[in-house]
Amino acid sequence: MTTQPLTNQELEKLAPSLFTADKNDLYTVFNTIQEHLIRGNLNGINKITGRRFTSKEIKSLSTDAQINKSLWQMAENIAKIKQSQAA
Repeated sequence: MTTQPLTNQELEKLAPSLFTADKNDLYTVFNTIQEHLIRGNLNGINKITGRRFTSKEIKSLSTDAQINKSLWQMAENIAKIKQSQAA
């Protein structure tokens, strides 16, 4: 499985309320994206085929753990980047 960074548009689809709410810190964004990915029902377009899709709820514990681990690693990397920019 290859991973690609999410675009701003993709992030807005995952967490639309964050881009209009006052609270948009990394932890809140992480939790909202995590919730939406696990719950499913996200609409999108496959970049390769151009077909529309709707994601399904994650019911597998191993897949859930894998997604959470990857999300946490992404959040840690973003936090490191933000810290280095602030310094």
